[in-house]
Amino acid sequence: MTKSPNIAENIEAQKPRRFTLFTSLWISLLILAGLLVLTESLSRIASIQNRLAMRSVGNYHAQFEIKWFKLQDYVLENDGVDVILLGNSMVNTGIDPEVFAEEYQQVTGADLRVFNFGVEGLTVAPNSSLVQLLVETYQPKTLIYFTEMRDYVAMNGLKEEETFLSNDWLMYRLGKQNIKGWFIDRSTAIQMLLPFRGWTRSDFLDNYVLNLRRVKITQPNGYEPETRTRQDIDVRPDPSSPADKPFFELFQNFTIDPQRVSDLHTILSKQEFQTNVFVSEIPVYFTFYDYFGGETVHQDYLKEISKIVIDYGGFFVPPVDPDLIPLDGRADRLHLNIQGADIFSKLLAGKFSSMCLQEHKCLDFPLR
Repeated sequence: MTKSPNIAENIEAQKPRRFTLFTSLWISLLILAGLLVLTESLSRIASIQNRLAMRSVGNYHAQFEIKWFKLQDYVLENDGVDVILLGNSMVNTGIDPEVFAEEYQQVTGADLRVFNFGVEGLTVAPNSSLVQLLVETYQPKTLIYFTEMRDYVAMNGLKEEETFLSNDWLMYRLGKQNIKGWFIDRSTAIQMLLPFRGWTRSDFLDNYVLNLRRVKITQPNGYEPETRTRQDIDVRPDPSSPADKPFFELFQNFTIDPQRVSDLHTILSKQEFQTNVFVSEIPVYFTFYDYFGGETVHQDYLKEISKIVIDYGGFFVPPVDPDLIPLDGRADRLHLNIQGADIFSKLLAGKFSSMCLQEHKCLDFPLR
């Protein structure tokens, strides 16, 4: 007995349809794209961003990333930034932008938006690239770069410089096109997932908790208060000590490296973008200069570096007298604590406000 055509058609219609491989791939891609869009959308919700405090661009330097995203949030909150303080860890703990801005306003009347972008371990070399990124992204009215003698030692900070600048995202932002850097720059979701990239490492949890603590300690204006006081400050460096010997070997016979001068010129060249560039120095404790040969060597350096800045058309601001910082205001030979930062920030603001009133070199409008 043969089936009627209608019955055969019904049976054929009831058979499950088989997707082709091509169709299955398209469906999978659409589902994946939908999930990516959903993840990206959720990552941009403020409440979710607040819960996931850590963000990353894949750079090894977690503190740089903390400062970068703090600045991003600061600019959104304050509708811009007027003054960026740049340098190493001595800037990070040594200048309170709020105190500096308040003191400057009391004298000049100018209400400045000031951000502390001091990042530990970065010499003038990587900072010259960082300046390009900051100026091109945020167009601050003024950049104050705090340099020091270690910046101009050719062999100092080379590993940190190489690792810092080899980051895909940073290279992309500095004009070296690469697809990985592009994705990181465009995706908030990726930036929120990257802090977990090393989750298989045994030290991941300790590092993550440490960085999370730094996020919370670092203020919205970039300042990271230091609470230590007078750590080993009265102990003179000893050339025979295993702890001090490498520093004596690195810094003795000090000369200013020409390539590092070129890096400083790169920073000063940002004045062409209508950003004022001032160069100064954080006042360290005098025993630090034992590594270089003493205070006489330091004074010779100041004369030379100030001439380099001025000859290039920059503005050099002589450092604050270190004797004005009490010992209890110092964390160690190099760094100021929260008490010292308060004092130094006021003294620094006094210097700049005097320059504004007496020399018409103000921080809130272009000098070129």
